[in-house]
Amino acid sequence: MPGTVVTFYSYKGGVGRSLALAWVAWILASAGKKVLVVDWDLEAPGLENYFWPAVAVKGMRTRAGLVDLVIDYRDRLDADALARYLERHSWQPLAAHPDWSGEDWADPSTAEQARAELADPDLREWVRERITRVDLDAARAELTRDSSGGEADSDPMKQRLRDCTSWASFVEELDIDDVFQPGGSVDLMRSGRLDAEYAAKLALLDWNELYTKFAGHRFFRTLKSRWVDYYDFVLVDSRTGMGDVSATCTQVLPDVMVACFGMNEQGILNTARVAAQARAAGARERRELRILPLPSRIETSARAAAGKAKDRYQRVFELPWEEFEEVSTTLPRQPLIGPRILGGTQKYWEQVALPHTPRYAFQEGPPHGIDRDRLQRACEFLAQNIGRDDTIRLNPPSRTAWAKMVAGFDRPARKLQYDEFVISYAEGGRDPLWAAWVYEQLCRISARVRQHNASRDGTGFLDDRLRDAGGDPGTDIDGGKLCVLILLSPRYVESDFGRATWRWAASRYTRADPADRGSSRWSLLPVLISSHAPETAPFAEIQPVSLVKLDEETARTTLLAELADTWDERESAVLTPVEFPGSPEDLVRRYQERADELERANAVTAERVATLRQLAQEKLEHHGTTSTSQAVQHLREAHRLARDRRDSLVAALTGFELAYAEFSEEQLPQRRRTGRPRQTAVRAVEETMRLVDSDTIADLSDATDIRGAIDPNSSRGGIHARSTLTSSRLYRNDLRPLRRAIDEVDRLGLIEPLSPDGQRLRLAKAVVLRLLDDVQEARPLLVEVHQNAGRDRALRARCDLEIGMGSFARGRTFWDDAYRKLLRLVQQPDIEARIRFLALSTLGAMAKPEEARGHFERAHETVAGERHLAGLRIAALVNLGRNAAARGLHPTEEGGPLKHFEEAVDAARGEWPLVSLPLAEAYWQTSRPVKSPHTSKEILARLLRAIWIYTVLGLQAEVHECRKIIGSRAAKDMGWDSFKEINDGEPTSTFTPAKISDFDVIMAILDVRVPDTTALR
Repeated sequence: MPGTVVTFYSYKGGVGRSLALAWVAWILASAGKKVLVVDWDLEAPGLENYFWPAVAVKGMRTRAGLVDLVIDYRDRLDADALARYLERHSWQPLAAHPDWSGEDWADPSTAEQARAELADPDLREWVRERITRVDLDAARAELTRDSSGGEADSDPMKQRLRDCTSWASFVEELDIDDVFQPGGSVDLMRSGRLDAEYAAKLALLDWNELYTKFAGHRFFRTLKSRWVDYYDFVLVDSRTGMGDVSATCTQVLPDVMVACFGMNEQGILNTARVAAQARAAGARERRELRILPLPSRIETSARAAAGKAKDRYQRVFELPWEEFEEVSTTLPRQPLIGPRILGGTQKYWEQVALPHTPRYAFQEGPPHGIDRDRLQRACEFLAQNIGRDDTIRLNPPSRTAWAKMVAGFDRPARKLQYDEFVISYAEGGRDPLWAAWVYEQLCRISARVRQHNASRDGTGFLDDRLRDAGGDPGTDIDGGKLCVLILLSPRYVESDFGRATWRWAASRYTRADPADRGSSRWSLLPVLISSHAPETAPFAEIQPVSLVKLDEETARTTLLAELADTWDERESAVLTPVEFPGSPEDLVRRYQERADELERANAVTAERVATLRQLAQEKLEHHGTTSTSQAVQHLREAHRLARDRRDSLVAALTGFELAYAEFSEEQLPQRRRTGRPRQTAVRAVEETMRLVDSDTIADLSDATDIRGAIDPNSSRGGIHARSTLTSSRLYRNDLRPLRRAIDEVDRLGLIEPLSPDGQRLRLAKAVVLRLLDDVQEARPLLVEVHQNAGRDRALRARCDLEIGMGSFARGRTFWDDAYRKLLRLVQQPDIEARIRFLALSTLGAMAKPEEARGHFERAHETVAGERHLAGLRIAALVNLGRNAAARGLHPTEEGGPLKHFEEAVDAARGEWPLVSLPLAEAYWQTSRPVKSPHTSKEILARLLRAIWIYTVLGLQAEVHECRKIIGSRAAKDMGWDSFKEINDGEPTSTFTPAKISDFDVIMAILDVRVPDTTALR
């Protein structure tokens, strides 16, 4: 079976085209395939660098390549054409040449010698100057014309093409052992000899003339046929842009075209156009060309922008390719992508995208192979589609040999350049502990280490150390051989001499060789030891080395690797062993791996909010000017804390209470009316409308309770008509005062009743009534608001949603009516994403599992690209997970519950703290499997966050379940034999996993002081 030619093309450079080609080559060869890679990027060659330990990179100036092969063909054909012309004229034009005058041209040996001498370019040029271009073109045309009309082997031109496409001398095989399966190999064809004449040869290579006068199309087709007879896969690294060179790669050679593009519009559209031109060329020749789009360098940190770009390039490449090119064809219209994509286009788009991975931007090389990161998995999936074989993987016969080969790509090791170190730190907190630990690590590689207290010592101390290190304090750039490690933390930024120390060290550099400026390294090395990275100048000007969230061994390796690649290590004779400040051995006393968001949550407690509300109520009862103003300040603080925690219920309650307090303040003598109370009330209305977003609707799902047990007796998939959250006593205890606060704001007339905001206030009241199960009272309000909404389609849609959800909450008798109303609602084309999501989620709650799946998937699609609807995205993913469980899927299979729950946890990164019941369930569900892929610390962190959410919401049964899992995993799976309690910040007695249920100890781990449930609100 002949092989396959695959062209890797990109309209613009810098999209990872060469990396993708090289990695696919490594993957295919490791799977036992014979591969040829061709560097056709003639103006910017360098593909050999992805294989350089196994090929002679230094020989690239003498190694012939593609350009030499093409020029050799052109020159040989040119010599044959001149010989044909001279032969027709009895070689007489050559008789005028000084070297050939007087020769006997009747002698056949003379003609043969002259034919051989035409290989000399100077002689060919002499002959060309003495014949007309018309005669020469006629000779070339005669030479390239099919003259035999018979068998292929009897055609002189075909035989000539075979002779000119002997490619074996232009390729080299990778000199490497034990990394490919039997039969696997990689051969490399370079662009050409990269000597001083390469640019001139490339400039004189006229590709248009090659095609029009030298049968270039037949030459390349013959070259392809000879390649595919020997190789399984030929991977061509094409030139970018549009032109004859890239057209050869995209239209003449390939059976498969991998169309690489970045996320900008010109990359997407122009790459699609070139791909369509390639499909059109294939259609004209009646051959199939498969297009495999390859989105590349995707920034995973910018999720919203990446989601929009994904929607764009999917739409473009799924258009019929005839939309780009007008081609007469009897074939049915087909999308540009494909045909024959493994697993379908949806799976292809999900798995083939190449993420931007910074560590691969610094050095060319093969995939690492052991960790199988996302970039490698994407390249493996691409290789599977190229070979139409889903078993293709990076599969070296010896992992040890592969790792050794990968290590050979590393740059030469850096040696330690510093003779003396200064550790600059601030007093207080854990900073001195970090300084002691860093001191011990440096003592193992250098005997001269000093500590600098930036809260007490100025830069004079640094001047003395610089002199000891051979530097001159009198200049601003001389760093001698001194390294200043600044341990960055909020305390350091605020220390007395921290800023001066930074500026002293930031401009200095040291050199290993004083005569070699290129060997210089900066004297300053910032080391981040706190989750809060400084954002102000000058501390934000240099990227620090972060030791946050690392275990001791990783932190040590990270720190020392920043100083050098190799060092002479010795046991420290200076210090006794210092405990790592982030050590898990004292997990309860200091939980260093907690996320940045949890640190922000230290003051965000329900107790604090409850205390502020109580103080405000007491101040308002005095009716004094000062006390009323103080009440406003208390409620503003309480409202800010609730919004920081994204607790919609408490934010709505404190918002209405704040509006009332601001109104009372404006009624005092000599106070002017500002309109602020109305604005505050309007914001509180919006918070109330969010109550059903992620806290309640997620529980209207396929489970009888939060633990996900399926009810087999239900005819509609095991639905509970009431969410677990609204059955919480604490939740309902806050709903009642929220209703009273709304009534008070309505009574005061802070919002005009007939205005749009006034109608939304009444709608908010109906939402609260429904959540309190008072559907009968809520329904007339909703009907009235719907009638008064006029042309406000968004308000009418929200009313329809609430009416439908109210019917759902009344029980199964009313479900048919609710189902019809909500189905009509989601069919409206321009309703708000939030409303569409809630309606679809409720429809899914009422449907059977298979039908519900469609509703939940549409709900997820509705909010997938909306960055501001993070809570809804989490709820959508949890609904999909619970639905997968209801459909009987195994937790770990493709599309199973765990996949969706893990995606929900990923969606919450950067959103914490978030009081969201679906998020708590996602944390809980992903911590349950015995064989979890996560570390013990990650599992504990998830369970503790779930406990925090459940406690805030008053769901004690779920808190108890999480406590039991923590205890059992601590004793069995994680290998933790004991924990330490906290008593005034010092460890006391150890306790068994049974005592892990002590809630105060759990919260101490998080540094989030959430009190007992009785004092939560």
